[in-house]
Amino acid sequence: MFDHEEFERWIAQAEYTLKRAENDRLKLLYELDRTRAPIDAKAYTPGEVRRMLAKGHPLIMDALADGEVLYADEDYLRELMGTFRAVRKRFRRFERGWIRIER
Repeated sequence: MFDHEEFERWIAQAEYTLKRAENDRLKLLYELDRTRAPIDAKAYTPGEVRRMLAKGHPLIMDALADGEVLYADEDYLRELMGTFRAVRKRFRRFERGWIRIER
């Protein structure tokens, strides 16, 4: 695990890397993983998450429905969860994903 100072450095590096190409972001996340845990790291910019959520992307929908927030800007998270609650009304969850429903 990270100590507080190391975590802050990691966050600064991650924020910088989020501005770079997605492959560079993923490479950094895998390099920072100091565990042997089966982690499937993902990294998206806030704008990418908003666009994916608006389309009902299953990865984002599942993450917001079931995931645990490890670190987040509170205002952004509040906005994102509000959007999720609105978007979720247009979808129905089933065993293997989400399907758009007309209302």
